[in-house]
Amino acid sequence: MSKITLVLSDKCYTSFDQPWIVDMVKDYFDICYIEHDPIIDRKALFVTNVLASEKQYNQNYKLIIDNLWEIPKEDNRGLVLTSKNWFWYNESLWYQHLDYHEHEPNLNIQKNGLLLMNLKKPHRDWLFEKLDLQKILYSYVGKGIKICNDINQSSPEWQRYFNPIWYNSTAFSIVAETGVSNDQQVFITEKTFKPIAFQHPFIVFGQQGVLTYLKTQGFETFENVFDESYDDEYDVDKRLNNIVNQVNEYSYKSYDLYTISKLKHNKELFFNQQLIKDRIIKEIVEPILEYAET
Repeated sequence: MSKITLVLSDKCYTSFDQPWIVDMVKDYFDICYIEHDPIIDRKALFVTNVLASEKQYNQNYKLIIDNLWEIPKEDNRGLVLTSKNWFWYNESLWYQHLDYHEHEPNLNIQKNGLLLMNLKKPHRDWLFEKLDLQKILYSYVGKGIKICNDINQSSPEWQRYFNPIWYNSTAFSIVAETGVSNDQQVFITEKTFKPIAFQHPFIVFGQQGVLTYLKTQGFETFENVFDESYDDEYDVDKRLNNIVNQVNEYSYKSYDLYTISKLKHNKELFFNQQLIKDRIIKEIVEPILEYAET
């Protein structure tokens, strides 16, 4: 059986531009770029993203719209790719590509929490203003505040740069997720998966039900370290205040065996390459193959 051709464009970045994703799907698809004048058959599919204008995709082909990085949106132009777990799959493959999976903690705790924030958003401003910053290691790039031992923001590695010092010198991560509104489905990004990958307990200022969803996917959360009732709180202000109070009042104790077992379990699940491959085939590859035959 011949493979389906996915046609990309140099002018429109999609998930299939990433070598770790190409490696996962190479048994099912040939990938080429429209700018290279490829010879392709009539079943070829053109891949674009949700932000592309009509000038950025070729209307001679059936369209695949990469919506993997965003909250799902309807689009009648073609097949819309979505996955609630995309950031887990992509980050795991990306971190493995960067050899981050080899990290093992070597703790030398200097601060309580680690807070890494990039884009400026109102809910992050609220969190930043309420936290006792003397007790945490933090960045807020949108406010011009950088963390120690970071690399230059112009570096292509900056977006996913990992420095083990940040995690070894802090007891847990404070995750300021992309959104906190309950009006949309739970949407978990790389911000939550970083402490999972790097064996760090975490508390999440995100949407209601973030922890509940993680548990449905097999991950452990840290009810033995934090009062996780905040995850059930619908009111954003109350959720924030619960989290802030816990962070500001936190007193570090060495990880017990139960916590360590949770950390190791999370890392093993996060980097389970066979599981991720099976899920990518089911959630992304098979829908494309079915669409190609319609």
